[in-house]
Amino acid sequence: MVNGSESVRFESARPRQKVFEDIEDALAAVGDARVSKKGAVDIDPRPGLAGGLTAVTMDADVRERDGKYTVTVDYAVTLSTMGWVIFALGVLFFLLGLLVLLAPAQAKGTVSTAVRRALRDLDE
Repeated sequence: MVNGSESVRFESARPRQKVFEDIEDALAAVGDARVSKKGAVDIDPRPGLAGGLTAVTMDADVRERDGKYTVTVDYAVTLSTMGWVIFALGVLFFLLGLLVLLAPAQAKGTVSTAVRRALRDLDE
């Protein structure tokens, strides 16, 4: 439902593997991150990052060129199963609420008929 992307660029003279470990450590704030040798980052978002109504998915990549690194994290926040259930119930109750608003319109015909009959009785 909502997607985003964040990037950072930095330079490092440290060995590539050490830089990847630093990236994993930095991304620990958002979940369990593992950087592959090719620079693909698998992130398992930490449970507290999303509320009970949302689910978060993340992936990232690391690109290196001449000691300059770019880390890009893409994320998506969607409704969780519980969120969809509450949404469906909300729509159902909203529709029931709209039907309740139609009740006076339906009753108008009955009331109108009763009033006409009562007034007709006066005329007779």
